[in-house]
Amino acid sequence: MSGPSQTRERLRTQELLRTRELVFGYAGRGLTSPIDLVLHRGEIIVVLGPNGSGKSTLFRTLLGVLPPLHGRVEWSGRELSGLSARELAMQVAWVPQQPGAAFDFTVEQYVMLGRLGRLAAGASPGSADREAVAQVIARLGIERFRERTLSRMSGGERQLAAIARALAQQAATLVLDEPTASLDFGNQGRVLDTLCGLSGEGLGIVYATHDPNHALRAGNRALVYLPGGRTDFGPVADMVVPERLSSVYGVEVEAAYTAGGRVVLSLAAAAVPVR
Repeated sequence: MSGPSQTRERLRTQELLRTRELVFGYAGRGLTSPIDLVLHRGEIIVVLGPNGSGKSTLFRTLLGVLPPLHGRVEWSGRELSGLSARELAMQVAWVPQQPGAAFDFTVEQYVMLGRLGRLAAGASPGSADREAVAQVIARLGIERFRERTLSRMSGGERQLAAIARALAQQAATLVLDEPTASLDFGNQGRVLDTLCGLSGEGLGIVYATHDPNHALRAGNRALVYLPGGRTDFGPVADMVVPERLSSVYGVEVEAAYTAGGRVVLSLAAAAVPVR
């Protein structure tokens, strides 16, 4: 008989997302070379690249908003094009860069939107949906904001509400487009720690960031956009290094080490002419 540890290990090796020679873009023009990546339960993939390199376009392709130009996207072993909207909602939940809504919902109402993709056509949320919403609100520590409208919340609080809405969907994977953009230093850390905690519970996570230190803090593997439309995919420790990042961003990147041995990446100081 298999024990709890063996069961957890099987879950960890469960494949959630795979791309096979994926080329994406617009009007028949691919933005990168073919991408092959795989995401398992409990893993975090970080996407790094300069502005305009195609990170958001990749996400739109993974979510089925844009069709691949070549290759395929698979969710839990099934090709994306063969999934219904409801089936896809069980596979992946989306958190945009600047969460918001057309109406000024309360946090509870906004999180409930995450349940809509799981409801039958014309059905209203029931007790199970309300319980799911209550659980994720508590899980992310935003119970005190339950009745507060989004317009009265800080950027970090709204980002946590957006993650709660995605979690209410009860999908196996979260895809987040720059979840720490425009957040202050403290809220950046809270969001990254939240992602680490969720991956520890078995969720698969894919997110984009402009800060390579975020990848070192909350990431297992990285997809890095290189000059000329090339990409590299591999362990964060191999991908997020000064030499590669200097090539990616066209500036010199250097590494320093904290007293505890943690790597911190930064732009190299500009040379100041001696007078």
